[in-house]
Amino acid sequence: MIKCRYRFKEIGWTAIRKEYDAVICEGNSLMAFDFNDPDMDVRYMIGSIKPGEVADGIDLAALKSDAKDSTKIYGAILPDTCYIGEARVFRFEDKTGYFISMKAGDPDKSIIYRAYLNKTGWTDFAMDGQVCGELEDEENFACGIQVFTQPKSELIIDGSEKKAALPQSALDKAAERLKAFTNRLDRSFLYCDSNFRHAEKSSVNYRIERDLEVKTVEGGMILPLKIIDEDSRDGIFAGGVVDKNGSFVAGLHRKNEKQTNMTVLEAYPVNESEVEVIDEDVIYGGVIFPGKRRFGHMMIETMSRLWYLLDDSDPADTAASELKKNAKIAFVILPESDEYMDIFFKLLGIDSDRILVIKKPTRFKSVTIPEQAFVLFSDYHEKANLIYDKMMSAVEAKDVEKLYLTRRSFTRYDGANDGLNEEYLEEFFKKRGFTVISPEQYSVEEQIGYMKGAKEVICSEGTLSHLGLFCNPGTKMTILRRSLNSYLFPQYMIDEMRGLDVSYVDAHFNILPDSHVDSVFLFGPSPCFKAYLDANKIAYDEDEVKMDMSLMYDYIVKYTENFSDTGRFRSIAKYDLFDLIQTLNKVIRGEYLSRFDYETKAHKAYMENRELTRKVENLEKKLEKSETERKEILNSKSWKITRPLRKLTGKK
Repeated sequence: MIKCRYRFKEIGWTAIRKEYDAVICEGNSLMAFDFNDPDMDVRYMIGSIKPGEVADGIDLAALKSDAKDSTKIYGAILPDTCYIGEARVFRFEDKTGYFISMKAGDPDKSIIYRAYLNKTGWTDFAMDGQVCGELEDEENFACGIQVFTQPKSELIIDGSEKKAALPQSALDKAAERLKAFTNRLDRSFLYCDSNFRHAEKSSVNYRIERDLEVKTVEGGMILPLKIIDEDSRDGIFAGGVVDKNGSFVAGLHRKNEKQTNMTVLEAYPVNESEVEVIDEDVIYGGVIFPGKRRFGHMMIETMSRLWYLLDDSDPADTAASELKKNAKIAFVILPESDEYMDIFFKLLGIDSDRILVIKKPTRFKSVTIPEQAFVLFSDYHEKANLIYDKMMSAVEAKDVEKLYLTRRSFTRYDGANDGLNEEYLEEFFKKRGFTVISPEQYSVEEQIGYMKGAKEVICSEGTLSHLGLFCNPGTKMTILRRSLNSYLFPQYMIDEMRGLDVSYVDAHFNILPDSHVDSVFLFGPSPCFKAYLDANKIAYDEDEVKMDMSLMYDYIVKYTENFSDTGRFRSIAKYDLFDLIQTLNKVIRGEYLSRFDYETKAHKAYMENRELTRKVENLEKKLEKSETERKEILNSKSWKITRPLRKLTGKK
């Protein structure tokens, strides 16, 4: 599977896109591609010239093409000498792209692609070196693309014309992903500054489309968590499940295989004398996020492997059915606290005596490991819905159809209350028939009951919006963005997974750089908020949508106090002077400034460092793969058999 990301002049690098995902920029042309599949050698050629010009010594207009008009380059087959290999990153520089041609280095696969031209829309699909785009109109430039691969064996060959065509299943998949993207672009993100950025990130295909894996490790051991890196916000941990040899098997993923904040992706050595032995078959449940501080993560990440207990897709497997009904479920827990909310397990019908929290290295008869159905910053599987459907079925729906969830009364674990002026939003929506509640003042069952019964929910972005996990499909949800720079990937995944009808609205006046956490948020009737009201035909008086600008002083005072704490400052340390100027322009003048036009040296160095870091990570992966292959060869039967021959020839 090929994965790509794209860089546009206006918005910079997009999120990682999977196969079939479309991406379109509203404004300027495509600037760069970055192919993230190390096993997929993609070759490319990009044209950004006017008709009659010559690119890299090739007269494009003179190339053989199926088009009657020779100025239309679409369908032309370029010679191999045109292509540049290993397309990890390539750029248009600051030119406009009129056509694109790609070629797969893998002899067994074809790369399929089409370009979006700003005037004429999507081209037909091209494959294996064909060109898509045109030279006829220099203003009709490429500003989007859709890319996927197809095994050559699955292509349909037209015997009369000797041409390859795509199977209907591939065409249907491409159309499905394109429809998902355009629906989000048209409907959900009309009320945000730089709305394309939000639509682009939210429309990524986050679904895991293969079957989830279930592994069983005979004689497996579970290690309690141990912090190994304190530089990340909350730490990085070692522990989880290991096999008989002590090799790591499972812990906690957040960005697939990338080690990042709070992940558990490696083990640590233990003395056998320290190991407790329990002669039972257990199920690995994952990581418990303890206490009220981690409510959202308990709700999402702690539950992500428990789909397995509810999955009855193979009733004939009696051994698995027995394991699901009776085996203990072993968790590791973050070392910050032993307290956790067992109500989540009870709502799934799991008795408390089945929950086993590992406090010391423990070896079991076997450990069954269901794959995570929700990886916080990467993807989800539809079977995660089994978890939340089951929890919803255990409670009665509240008779409240219009619900506003406020965080005004909420005080964080560290004593901070970081919102200002949310009472304005409460009063505004209360006048329009919404019931205002503070979810933290209700039991988990009551919170689920409110969400289950609601037909329309309004709340700020964060843990409150994550409660959308307990809404019925089609529930209308308005998420009020409290941060200028936050793109909450887990929420986008929840929206898609639960089938919610979501609109995002910038409803703040934050004039200083912020982050989703450790920041200060000034709520109010922004221009985006008024656009949302107009689009949804919500009547209002002009006095109701005037911002009390005197609150800016309170905001600045609270902001200054907040970031005098060096621990919180790290969350905005990456922002520079341009970010401040950009934010002031957005909030005060309603103008979006592109960093590409005002790029600072510090930011350029930061981006170059990120690129170099990524290259080092890829090289380390290749080295690890090569070392594994070397060991396999040295341990192979053929290598041992040929040892006498190598001695005779003097070869090692």
